[in-house]
Amino acid sequence: LVIDRHASVRARYRSLLERAGYDVSVARNDEDEPAVTGGQSPDAVITDVPIGSSRETRVRTLRRIRAAQPQVRIAATLPTMSPRNLGEADFLEAETILTPELNAERAVESVRRLLRPIPVSYDVPAASAEYQAPEKPAR
Repeated sequence: LVIDRHASVRARYRSLLERAGYDVSVARNDEDEPAVTGGQSPDAVITDVPIGSSRETRVRTLRRIRAAQPQVRIAATLPTMSPRNLGEADFLEAETILTPELNAERAVESVRRLLRPIPVSYDVPAASAEYQAPEKPAR
């Protein structure tokens, strides 16, 4: 799902990702999102970072999507990598950042990395029965 107020950005990511084999839905804003997704939870959301009251609406939209699909991955589109923009992306809990400087190949690769499966658990070897904790020195 691509949510962005700029038609050119929506068209760019739709074109790039569809050519790479992904199913892509686009929404102009948070109000369009439910109609576009038809109630289906996306695997990933590529979103701009809105300002003003739209910012809180976007946060609510992303939280609703995450509640329905906890594994959803989020990418923020930023005009520049300024500290302020990076802070806004962090506020949206974005896991990756896409900027206009990325060429088509790098943008698609960023999305591929974003969609890689998240490890659910790690195998940690059980403690050996033979292990003895070191004794604490006497005081």
